[in-house]
Amino acid sequence: MNNVDNLLPIGTIVYLQDAIKPLMIVGYFPIANDEKKRDYSAVMYPEGLVLKDAIFSFNHNDIKKIEKKGYENYIFKNFKKNLNTFFKSGGNK
Repeated sequence: MNNVDNLLPIGTIVYLQDAIKPLMIVGYFPIANDEKKRDYSAVMYPEGLVLKDAIFSFNHNDIKKIEKKGYENYIFKNFKKNLNTFFKSGGNK
């Protein structure tokens, strides 16, 4: 992700390109099975996590539509601020 300011909160429901089923964001910056870094981890919506192998990872630019944004408060805003500082300092290379 080039801009952490665009990071979506946990609980956000999205549709990916060419998807027919929505996903709910449950985490950030997972390392997928192919060892590539991604922006988000997610589970199917509304089912949630039903199988341990049913966690999806994708990048922000894979999102076609944001159906519903998750909850944001000062804790999330501080999280994004700290991530910006971390990435600007050269972290996560």
